[in-house]
Amino acid sequence: MLFALVLYIVLAYVFYSGLTQHIPGANDFLSRWMGARALFLRGENPYSDTVTREIQLAMYGRLAQPDEDQVAFAYPLYAAFIVAPLVGLTYAQAQALWMALLVVLVVSGALLWGQLNRLAWTPATFAIFLLSVLLFYPTVRGVFLGQYALVSFFLLVLAFVTIEARFDLLGGALVALATIKPQPVVFFLPTLMFWAFYHRRWRIVSGAAITFGILFAGATLWVPTWAILYRRSAIMPSMRQWDHPRKRSSKCSRRAHRVWR
Repeated sequence: MLFALVLYIVLAYVFYSGLTQHIPGANDFLSRWMGARALFLRGENPYSDTVTREIQLAMYGRLAQPDEDQVAFAYPLYAAFIVAPLVGLTYAQAQALWMALLVVLVVSGALLWGQLNRLAWTPATFAIFLLSVLLFYPTVRGVFLGQYALVSFFLLVLAFVTIEARFDLLGGALVALATIKPQPVVFFLPTLMFWAFYHRRWRIVSGAAITFGILFAGATLWVPTWAILYRRSAIMPSMRQWDHPRKRSSKCSRRAHRVWR
């Protein structure tokens, strides 16, 4: 645990000194961070047009065109809770801490997956495995875009480990937490619930239901209509997606660097 903490601090410092204080990026994270900042520091609705325009100005240096990604806060409101500790920092600091966290989580998740599958580690296989994980394109892309999907990956792997160890309540809770990024779990969650019902693992269902209920209620206390607003923002048509990391990162303007520094 101490080693992981030291590694995290070192990684965050490296990201900050070598990248984020010079070049703002992690555009997927920027939308969520600015939405959370509006919610927790100003009490504003992160789904509002005002906040969306702020995000567009920070990312593009102008309002988004109709055929561009609108970069709105298009996540469940409780996804803001995970970045709440970072909203009081400058964006460069928050981005560095977030990117370092993603590296630690994806490596930890991969090692847990290896443990779950009872891989036999030697120094050579461990080094190859670690390098493969770090250089895997979805990992690199996810870290530099600041994607929530890597957090969901870690939570799902940890859920598998805890369920195998028969800590079912915790396993169900972790699966519910993974819904901060709904796409990775949209099919997995009902499949797991069916499996849990079939095998009478009721505590998995209870853990997921209780945790999701807490997340939903907590979000509703902040914005009572968040579920409707999230649904609208999630299905908002977009004619063009800026998926490529370099293309999207280049759109994060110097203005954002000056505003959030």
